[in-house]
Amino acid sequence: MKALVVEDDKDILDIVSGYLKDLDLSVETASSAEEAIEKMASNRFDFYFVDIILPQMNGIELTKKIISHDKNSKVAVMTGGGEGIDIVNQILLDAAVHKGALHSLAKPFTYDDIADLVTRFKS
Repeated sequence: MKALVVEDDKDILDIVSGYLKDLDLSVETASSAEEAIEKMASNRFDFYFVDIILPQMNGIELTKKIISHDKNSKVAVMTGGGEGIDIVNQILLDAAVHKGALHSLAKPFTYDDIADLVTRFKS
C-alpha cells in the first residue's frame, strides 16, 4: 500500500513518513500542496496524510482536490494543538473532515496514533 505525506515541517514529515515505513507502507512525501498535486498526477496513493497549514494552498483545499481526483481516497488531516487544541485549529479540522477527510490528527501524535489510523484505513 502506498501513502503520500504532505507536510511543510521537515521534522514532522520525516517522523510521519518513518512511522508509515515502519508499518510496511510505501511512502512518498511532498512539502507543499502543489508538489502533492504533481505526485498525484503520476501516482496512485491508498492513503494521504495532509497538514492543514501549508504554504500557498491549505490542506482543506488540497483535501478537496484529492477527493475529486479519487473519491475513494482515505485522507487524514494533521494540525498543531494536541490536548490544548485551539478553536481555530478545531474549525480547520472540522472543515477538512467536511470536505472528505476521514480522520484528523492533532499534533503531537504518536506512532500508535498513526498505526491505529492505518489499521482503520486498511479495513
